[in-house]
This record gives sequence, structure tokens and C-alpha cells, in this order.
Amino acid sequence: MPKLLNRWSGKYCAQIRGVAMVQRLAPSHAIAFVSKVETPVTDLGPMRYYRYIDDYFVLCSTQKEMDKCFELLNEQSEHIKFTGEKPKKIGFHS
Repeated sequence: MPKLLNRWSGKYCAQIRGVAMVQRLAPSHAIAFVSKVETPVTDLGPMRYYRYIDDYFVLCSTQKEMDKCFELLNEQSEHIKFTGEKPKKIGFHS
């Protein structure tokens, strides 16, 4: 893919990877890429799996399953790494 020049905050920057967000097809390319990243996780069959742009909510029946989903997500691309949060306390179990 040829390098593209983008203007950001008054400066020109070369895009070296990915799709420029100013391109019309950028959202479609992003969805196609992310679907490849998330397929191994959805194939595991978590109880719930939701994505909104770049935010994920994954619900599994055990911590072991959750850890496996997290591991799979982070193995899919060297350029994308996920972070996770574990709740300290479940509100309805107080």
C-alpha cells in the first residue's frame, strides 16, 4: 500500500499502516479487519459478546474462559493489543 500524506493539527504526516480515516471505505475496512480478529473468540461461544467501534464487552461463564478469550484477541494482530478490566465487586451480589 502506498504511503498517504494526511494533515493532522496543521502538520503533514505519512501514514505507514492501516487505512486513513478520511477515506470513505475506512469504516468498512475496519469492520472487515476486526471481524477477522474477533472470529476465534466468537467461535469459542462466550455467553455474551458485544462490540461497539473499538470497545468490547465479553461475558463468559468462568474466569478461565474469559482469560482464553482475552489471550485469543491479543494473538490476532501484532499491531492491536487489548486491555481488560475485571470488576472488583459485583453490585447485585453485595
